[in-house]
Amino acid sequence: SKFPTQIFWLAIRAFHVFCVPVMKENLCMVAAAGYFHTKNMAIMETALGEHFVYEAILGSSAFLGDLGTFLNLVMAFCLGAAFPDRVADFSAGKVQGSVLIEEVSPQWSVLPSCILEDVIEVLEIVTSIQPPGKGPSELFLHLDAQLLLLMVTFMLGNGNHVKNPNLRGKAATLLKNLTSNQNYR
Repeated sequence: SKFPTQIFWLAIRAFHVFCVPVMKENLCMVAAAGYFHTKNMAIMETALGEHFVYEAILGSSAFLGDLGTFLNLVMAFCLGAAFPDRVADFSAGKVQGSVLIEEVSPQWSVLPSCILEDVIEVLEIVTSIQPPGKGPSELFLHLDAQLLLLMVTFMLGNGNHVKNPNLRGKAATLLKNLTSNQNYR
């Protein structure tokens, strides 16, 4: 196989093994800080300090820009696997027509399910960790709105393509939360 292909799959694996667990742990630190706010100030301060350490990296513009670029690539790849005859359209951001179909390609069937789970999980974490009234995360400035909406619509459109009801529920929640963002209306 070609070197770029190997790097892509290594990046997918690294995202699954390194990035997603760290983002989940950061979310746990925020929850712990909130829970212990009135119960135990020492634990709250420790949890909040951990959150700030994570946020120094996870909240930086450079990281969010690179993460957005990576997620755009992954979404285009997943949609391209489902619709191999439309790969060029997804890559160029010039998609016409519906993604609501009965049958998908065999390429879609062999994709690891953790790819979609990780994308939705990260977007859910980024959405839930934003303080109320602050607006959407900077990550959404770097995401291709059309690709994200097409992917979420595809996931929700037919239960035969994405069978995990938990993942479909998270995608529905994400779609609901996106309606508050100007780029997704």
